[in-house]
Order: sequence, then structure tokens, then C-alpha cells
Amino acid sequence: MKLDFNKEYKIDRRLFKNKGLRLTAQRKAIYDIFLQMKGHQSIDSIYNECEDRGLHIGKTTIYRTLNLLVKLGFVEMLAIKDFPILYEVKKEHHHHFVCTKCHNVFDVKGCAINGYSPKGGFHAVSHDIIFYGLCDKCYKEEVSK
Repeated sequence: MKLDFNKEYKIDRRLFKNKGLRLTAQRKAIYDIFLQMKGHQSIDSIYNECEDRGLHIGKTTIYRTLNLLVKLGFVEMLAIKDFPILYEVKKEHHHHFVCTKCHNVFDVKGCAINGYSPKGGFHAVSHDIIFYGLCDKCYKEEVSK
């Protein structure tokens, strides 16, 4: 499949150009597919989706593109114990919940510790919290056993 641009990509091109970068057809395709997939995605899941669409884009290109998008502030990287690195569209500050049974990752909205810095001369500028346990569906399945 040949990748091509149309007029709707002009804004994105300018954002890249302002940073001295080119928005190549492969970068744009990876970002578009990533947006369409929604949620938390791994390199492998994006690679498989590209292949399913007939786009033969290597994992290294996907990795480099996602890391560039992280640097540009479009995407966030999420490191969870026993998971591959996951990526998600950057949005408002939130935390994550990992179900230890079905292995789904959920967004947890709200934050009770914004503005908190630990004692001892630390000045926190950000934080990440990951909760582990059972999602509601898995919890109900466990209780009903």
C-alpha cells in the first residue's frame, strides 16, 4: 500500500517542521493507526495492526516514531511491571490500574496528591501511580466461585 498525504495533514507537518523534523508518510501512518487503536498499545500491537492493513513498517521504525512522539509531547510511555512498554495518547494527568487476572490496563481519573512533595528537600514536578488488583468484572467472577 502506498502512503500519501492530503491537505488535512498540514497542521501536523507544521508542528514537526517547527521542531526541525519531517513528518514522513510512515510516521504519519504509525500515529494515525495508534490513534485509531485507542487505549494502551505496545510496539507489537501497533506492528501487527500495520501488517493487518498491508503496511510493512518495521518494529524499529515504530519504536523510533513512538519515542519521537513522546519527546514531542503527543504520546506518553507507560512502564508496568511484567508488561511490555505501553504507549498512550497524552491527555490530562491520570493514574493506571492493572488487573492481575485479565491483565487489562485501565485509566484512573483524578489525583489526590497533586502538588505534594516528599519531605527532605525534594521538589516533585510529576508522579505516576499504578494500582494492581482485580477489575470489577474479574472481582465478581472470583466472588461468585
